[in-house]
Amino acid sequence: MRDNSLNHIMKRIFANIQAAPISGGFTRVPRSWGNLNFVPAVHKFYFILDGEGSISIDGCDYEPKPNQLFLLPAGTRQSLASISNRTFQKYWCHFQASIGETDLFRMIDVPHYIDVPELDSGLLEHLFQELNCHMSRSEPFAPIMTSSLLLNLLHFYVERAGIQNMFSQSPLSYENLKTVVNYMENHLRDDVTVPELARLIHLDTNYFSRLFKDMIGSSPMQYMNRLRLDQAQALLRDTTMTVTEISAAVGLELHYFSRQFKAHVGFSPLNYRNMASSMARR
Repeated sequence: MRDNSLNHIMKRIFANIQAAPISGGFTRVPRSWGNLNFVPAVHKFYFILDGEGSISIDGCDYEPKPNQLFLLPAGTRQSLASISNRTFQKYWCHFQASIGETDLFRMIDVPHYIDVPELDSGLLEHLFQELNCHMSRSEPFAPIMTSSLLLNLLHFYVERAGIQNMFSQSPLSYENLKTVVNYMENHLRDDVTVPELARLIHLDTNYFSRLFKDMIGSSPMQYMNRLRLDQAQALLRDTTMTVTEISAAVGLELHYFSRQFKAHVGFSPLNYRNMASSMARR
């Protein structure tokens, strides 16, 4: 799979994230704070500012330090405890996050915590403060702002933590997704069907279609048409092939190609070529 296609599909997947905060705050926890061997149904962010305590996530034991941001994923076995009278002071947020119907952290594996540099700690505190402020508001548009701020927090964390693995717990694995998209790219001129794609990875056609749309945000055929139109843009820009030749190269009838191209790009194929040529001469 070409790198730009991999980036494209990843952008499509992450554009489909849905995130909603449930509760949050800024707290100095009591000496009695904690819980043993439980499995929460929500994700949690803890940004530790001060104090001592212990956190266990699926058998991994931690004693968080100031300026560490912890992610405690839903569905993991956890234990929490204060270990001295100098208890945690922390910003915290409980939230839900998914891509389609699949939990976000079933699709990506990230470390349980990151160290937050001093230069970034002010930004992170501000994000938590804004999130807590908007969660307490009652106006009807407040959820738009709280979801936006939570997405900023997720971006802050995932960008710095790095993704260790993709789709390890998803029904449509990363390798299977690559297989399907690679096949699409290599058969743009062919009359590919959804059952044909599903057979590549040994899935039922309807189940495959539902999983694909959940993850990508469009059906397999919608996504393949997007690949065709992206390839057509490149051919119009970088070659002297005629519009008829390009429509054949991407497997679309000429009249349908011209209509779909204009809907996708905003210009007819010839106008797009002229505009791209004019920009290249500047």
